[in-house]
Amino acid sequence: MTRSYLWLLVLSLGVTAARAPDAGVTQSDETPQSPATITYSKLFPGSSPEYVWIEVREDGAGQYEVRRMAEEARPRVFRLPMHLTRRIFDLSSRLQNFRGVSLDWHRKIANLGKKSFRYQRGEEDYETSFNYTSNPTATQLAEIFEVLTRQQLDLEQIQHAMKHDRLGLVDALRQFEVDLRNQRIADAAPFVPLLLEIGADASYVDIARKRARALASLLQLDYNASKP
Repeated sequence: MTRSYLWLLVLSLGVTAARAPDAGVTQSDETPQSPATITYSKLFPGSSPEYVWIEVREDGAGQYEVRRMAEEARPRVFRLPMHLTRRIFDLSSRLQNFRGVSLDWHRKIANLGKKSFRYQRGEEDYETSFNYTSNPTATQLAEIFEVLTRQQLDLEQIQHAMKHDRLGLVDALRQFEVDLRNQRIADAAPFVPLLLEIGADASYVDIARKRARALASLLQLDYNASKP
């Protein structure tokens, strides 16, 4: 075998090896994983509301339902501030994202409504339910969702009164003020444009406009900044 032939053989093998795929490297065809979600639900027939469902994604986007059982399901979107979103996911993490976690207090107690936490991320899907829990972390998490429930109810009541029940607007604003002072509002930002609109619109009754201005002052808003 001539020296030149050996050289061509080596060169050919080298080119073939360079073109051959690495057995240890594979191209991933996986799609990006969707954001993790935490869902809180509460079923309590005969109470008001009877059904609560709140889903929060780790990017702060969310959906919710607050209704009677007989009403049609109509999820609505909302957005949480990131500090509150992180708090929710931190508490969930401290509960192992509900994987194999039992929260129910195994003693005879009155029916307080079936409450559930659910964590979902990709193939992960964990859920736990309870009537009452003595776990302080779970209690904190449930309280956040209860505050969010109260907040969305206040928001819906004000929006409804603005469109369909202007005389009832005063009561809706009064309820919002009570919840705000009792720290039952997690995020006042969604109320800001409503208060601005009520305070500036002469078609609303004067007492409602005055209350809106008082709430704006409580939130330390500057109404003058909204004027042209």
